[in-house]
Amino acid sequence: MPVQEQIHLRTRTISRVITKAISLVVWLLAIMMILGTVVINVTPLIASLGVAALALGFAAQNIIRDYLDDPSSRPGGQPG
Repeated sequence: MPVQEQIHLRTRTISRVITKAISLVVWLLAIMMILGTVVINVTPLIASLGVAALALGFAAQNIIRDYLDDPSSRPGGQPG
């Protein structure tokens, strides 16, 4: 597979992931604002989301480290 095609596929994948993440954040904020408007305490929900984000960060840490340490994951298969 040519390097340009690999870069295009990775760029498309990353842009989709970022778009989905932003969409999720916007929806969560909207839901919390609606719940706050109808006088439902959202503090425990926010705390739970913080703990979940921390767990996801720790889970993704090794995956990201492996991706960055693997020379074949870079365009052209060149290290660093």
